[in-house]
Order: sequence, then structure tokens, then C-alpha cells
Amino acid sequence: MTDLHKQSPILSSDEEGAQNDSDGYRPAAISGHRELKLENHLVHHANDLRTVLNDVLRSDTMEIYYFLNEGALRRQVGIFRENFIPDMANERRIIYAMKANSRKRIMEILASEGIDGFDCASINEIDSALALPGIKPENVYFNNPIRKPQSITEALAREIRYFTVQSRSGVRKVLRGAQNFGSSVPVELVVRLETQNPEAAINLSEKFGCSQETAMELLRMGEKEGTELGLSMHTGSQNPDPRTFSDGINLLGEIARQIGGVSSLNLGGGLPVKQAAADHFDLKSYLRHISRSVNDIIPRTFKPGIIRPRIILEPGRALVAEAVTLAVPVIEMDRRGNRRRVAIGDGIFTSFSDAVIHKWRYNFKVFTKDGRKLSSHKSNFILFGETCDSGDKLGEYDLPDNLEEGDYLLVENGGAYMDAQRSAGFCGLSDEPIYFSYNIAA
Repeated sequence: MTDLHKQSPILSSDEEGAQNDSDGYRPAAISGHRELKLENHLVHHANDLRTVLNDVLRSDTMEIYYFLNEGALRRQVGIFRENFIPDMANERRIIYAMKANSRKRIMEILASEGIDGFDCASINEIDSALALPGIKPENVYFNNPIRKPQSITEALAREIRYFTVQSRSGVRKVLRGAQNFGSSVPVELVVRLETQNPEAAINLSEKFGCSQETAMELLRMGEKEGTELGLSMHTGSQNPDPRTFSDGINLLGEIARQIGGVSSLNLGGGLPVKQAAADHFDLKSYLRHISRSVNDIIPRTFKPGIIRPRIILEPGRALVAEAVTLAVPVIEMDRRGNRRRVAIGDGIFTSFSDAVIHKWRYNFKVFTKDGRKLSSHKSNFILFGETCDSGDKLGEYDLPDNLEEGDYLLVENGGAYMDAQRSAGFCGLSDEPIYFSYNIAA
């Protein structure tokens, strides 16, 4: 097999378990067997994706690849910092919803760029965040409101003090956990409000949040115990309309006024990315719209004398999605009557679970392995994964009609909720994808 190290500017893996020899690092996928025990993450010195694709995908292997543009990820952090209430830098917190993608290199870049914290959904995520240089317990937010008592105890033992809640049971579990640690343990109870939004691609309020009436009750429960209080919302994932943020922010401000002020407001995430070919979202304008709404409610939001007021934004998809390109090989093609079928080396049990869970549609592009020109004429193909499950179906897509086995399908915004939702072990096919970083100096 081809040794890409001898023809491409590829450096050794920065992950534990990488294997080196006298000729330099040989990527596991290229040498034909699995040598990496942890994350398979390589570095390419090219400053453009096309060069990386030409070097990597035209080898004689058919692997799943994620290509991380480190420069783009760093720039995205800058966009948030420059456009989300920049005049309130002391109160502002931009935290990363790490469930979107918790790859070690991505987390390290965000931490090095000075992200304000991490939105965590579990103890495992909390531990991953705390393992990063410079990240302290006050930078970690336990925002999943559905928790076992043991998870609360373990979080408190790690000095985590920020807990999102949405029910009486949730409040009681946090208060009980804090009492077991002693009355001196301060916690912040952040009540998540229901914000229905049918315009969002994923309406989270069917599962998360409570009514305004319940929110006031939960806040009173925390107030009675002397805890710090906060309010939280989420207007839905891939939310195309910033006006829904304005409505939610105004509602949070009004509830804060009624309770006599709070310590923090968490505005959630859900800012949209360019998912479909027709999408033209302007993140800077979106953030400025949110900032204007925040400035309007500040006078009635924070409790008088509060030492550390915080206004929190927790982007996940909007930080990482467009910094990563997924490349998936076409491994088999056939025709049944007039129906053209394509099997790819990925599927709904790995990177494309949202095709079934949320009926997600992907904007596929094609990379030809042999460099041939793609036809301008498109045909309808039915895409399947490679498992032996007939439900492993992504749906019908129009693709160039000269698509061939060995070509790759590219998803240019593959950084969020694709690698993160890969399941393990089904049919023995869920091998770790290979990560390449590039554009290091950008």
C-alpha cells in the first residue's frame, strides 16, 4: 500500500498510542492495520483543504476521515468574542456545548483560544473539560437538567457548583446533595424555561424546560435555601430566526424582575450554520441582534449587589460544525431496475444517525479519487450504510451520474453531532475515523 508519509507533508500523530518508525509515522489506515489505540489524529501542513484531500483520499484506502481546519475553528471563537455583547466582556461567558464534538484536539484549541467554559452533560464530560489546561471548576457548567443523584454528588466532589434544573425533583436533588456536603457548599440553581420554537430544526422544549409558573416556584425553592439563582433557555437547534432569541431574552428579563433579580442568564445555543446549499446565515448579524436584546433587559435582570453577574451563551454546532469536513468512501454501487443504489462506508449507526432521528438532509459534494471531472448531469441515488441492517438508509440524493466506487462523499459542515453520535460495535464496523488537522498557522 502507498505510504503517504513519503509523498505528503504529514506529521506524526499527537495522540498517545501513535506508532513511529525510522522512516517517520505511518498512518494506521495507510499501513493497512489499526495501530492507534486512542484518537487517530494526524497533522497536515497544507493551508487548504483541496491539497489535503488530494494527498489523503487518493491513496489506496477507503477510510472515514474528518478534516479539521484549525484556523477556521480559531476564527469562529473570535467571531463570537467580537460580536456577542463585546461591551460587557466582564459579564459575558461564551461556553462550548461539548456534546457537539468532544474530540481532544478540538477541546484543546477552544481552551487555548480562551473560551470561557464548557457546557457539560455528564460526569465524563466534566472530567474531560477539567483535564484541559487552564480549566477550573468555575469554568464548568452542569447544564443537563436530567441527572441521577450520584451524578450530582460526583459533580460537587469536583467542586462544580452550577446546576441547571427544570423540575421540583431536580431542585430537591441538588439541594440535598449540597446539604450532604455541608451547609457551606454554595450552589447555583439555574431554572430552564420552556421556549417552544417550531421554526427550529430541532425543538428542544418538548423534553426540556418548564412553564413560567413552575419556574417561579423553583426559583422560590432555591431562594428559600439561600442559593444563587439563574435562568436558562434554549430556542432550539439550528434556529433560523434571531427574533425568537429576543422573545426569550425578554421573558427571562421579566421573570428575573419578578424574583428580584438573578445571578446569571443562560441564553442557550442553537445558532444556525450553513447546513443546506441554500443557507446563507450571517453569524455576526445574528450575534449582534442577540446583543441588542440583552442590553435592553440588563437594568431589570441582576440581583442588586451581585458580585459576578453572568450572561452566558453556549454554542456547540455554531462553533465547530463548519470547521470540519467529513469524507466518506463509496464502497459499492448497483442498480435495481431504475433505482441506483450506493453503499457508503458510514451510515445511520455511525456519523449519520440524525438522518433517522431528526430527518436531517445533508449537502453532499463529491471528490473523485482519480481526478476525473464530474458530470454536470445528476441522477437520483439511494444511499445506504454498509451494515447488514436494511434500515441503514440515508435517503435519496441527486448526485453526479458518473459517481464511481472509490469516490468520496464530502459533508463540509461535519464538525457537530456526527462523530459525537457514533455508536460502538454494531456489525463490528464502527472503527474510529481518522482525523487530520490542517491550516495550522491561519
